[in-house]
Amino acid sequence: MFSSLISSQVRRIVVVFGAALLVLAAAPPAHTGAADAQLDAIVRSALSQAPANFAAWRTGVMTTEPDGVSFKPNASMKQICSFCGVYDEYAGAEVDERYAIQFYWNVPKSWSRAQTLAYIQLHVGELVPSFKLAQGTDNDGESWFDWKKGTPTKFVYVETFSGKTQNGFEVRVGHYLPKNVHYLPYARLSAAQRADLANEVRNFVQLGVQNGSDNFTSLRGKATDKDNNYFDSNVSFGGIMKGCDVDGIFANESASGGTSKWFFECETPSLGGSKSDIEAIIRSAVVEALPDGFAATTDPKYLGTYDYRWDRSADSIAVEISSDDNDDGTIDYRVEIVHFTS
Repeated sequence: MFSSLISSQVRRIVVVFGAALLVLAAAPPAHTGAADAQLDAIVRSALSQAPANFAAWRTGVMTTEPDGVSFKPNASMKQICSFCGVYDEYAGAEVDERYAIQFYWNVPKSWSRAQTLAYIQLHVGELVPSFKLAQGTDNDGESWFDWKKGTPTKFVYVETFSGKTQNGFEVRVGHYLPKNVHYLPYARLSAAQRADLANEVRNFVQLGVQNGSDNFTSLRGKATDKDNNYFDSNVSFGGIMKGCDVDGIFANESASGGTSKWFFECETPSLGGSKSDIEAIIRSAVVEALPDGFAATTDPKYLGTYDYRWDRSADSIAVEISSDDNDDGTIDYRVEIVHFTS
């Protein structure tokens, strides 16, 4: 949604905030000369308020979410822009914390995209002649402009939208903090979170290995598919190792010449930090939890797409670690216990 300005993590924040804004705020005025002047005034005023994090425009916290805070607008802000919202958007793995106002501006439905872009350049771009501009088109075909200046950076970001009944653009004017105060959950693991991750992985591996030989029957909760191939786990390991389930989708593969197996698996939320650092925590916790008889598997034939794997031939149980890079400074990790039945 915000292309080069912010990461996909932060895009999710503003989707939530933007949805609230559409419900709570009045629509912008009809497209007239007076409205054009109001747009200019909003952007100019917001740029002047941005370095102070819009302190003169807010009167208290309206909502607090894990992703950030929305503020109650005061009379001064309502006088300038009654349909604007102001937010503290927390830092992500690759994006610093920022304060921003956000609003939506409608244009005539009959306008072409070229007319809309020319209008944006005239009523927004010409207000920031000394700002550095980047622009492009997102995956949905919408056009965006990203003006930035200074350190800490002030920014103006505009992106078009196309709806069934209305076209227009979103405007965000804001300021990055010189030093981050708040972070998205797991964007930067604290010492306590690192310890929790290690403890949860150890508990998961110990319990999974102990119950592997009976295909994790005692760990199965409610079936989540009609064929009884997937089960929610009936145990919880804490706040990081989530999405735990027992998977028997490959339980009968031997009939078709494959390898039959059951999985007990958990995955983490998207975690910031280098892969080598975070995976070292997970790998060390797995090694600490493994009982005798397990040996590391490094043969690519058996390792496949997994980052790490350990096998115990006595009862055909394996422990595996895999990862999925989100290309936004965060990585999802999965730990699996596998019981091979053929």
